[in-house]
Amino acid sequence: MVRLRSSLEATATFVVNPPADSTSPTLTKTIGSPKFVNGGTTYVKPTTPISVSAIDNPGGSGLGGCTLSGATQNNGPYTQGTNFFLTTGDVSKTFTVTCTDNAGNSASLTETDVVDDTGPSPEKTISSLNYFDGVNTYVTSATDISVAVTDSGSGVKDCSLSGDTNSNGAYTSGSAFHLTTSDGSKTFTLSCEDQLGNLGSLTETDIVDDTGPSITITQPTGIL
Repeated sequence: MVRLRSSLEATATFVVNPPADSTSPTLTKTIGSPKFVNGGTTYVKPTTPISVSAIDNPGGSGLGGCTLSGATQNNGPYTQGTNFFLTTGDVSKTFTVTCTDNAGNSASLTETDVVDDTGPSPEKTISSLNYFDGVNTYVTSATDISVAVTDSGSGVKDCSLSGDTNSNGAYTSGSAFHLTTSDGSKTFTLSCEDQLGNLGSLTETDIVDDTGPSITITQPTGIL
């Protein structure tokens, strides 16, 4: 007699689901040159490149897509890490980048920067030792001349004075200088730069008169 032994084998399959992705992407902003930071304010030009990188969390669902909105020249779908630019016009500009991962988690980065595309404004002052005839300004070589320089944006970085003056070179706003001696037309130029490289200048021609009137005594003929 032959006995048959049978055995039954069971196989179990276990499926381990990964944890749900509930973490939003991380956004990081980069601003290129030129830029200037003063306190909590960042000044840029309309040509300054700005970019935002977006990274999904390790083991996450992966980055889905991004959009760019606000005062930029490049609004619409946005590829993370690429450059965009703010609109023209010297005023505060706000932009927002929003990115979403494949699980629907989203994150936004909003920032306000100030566009400065205008150079400094020089304004000249001449002391009382001058005369204006309606066309020309006459001064002496001792007449104090000064130029006040203002900038409503990133601020004045430096100025330089050149021409027919006795103080050519680096110039401090509001300080007095004089034209060179010898009578005649004298031209000077003040050139200033702000913190973003925007330029402003003033050029003027005045006439130096250091010579007093000439007095000639003429004796009438026939009188002894």
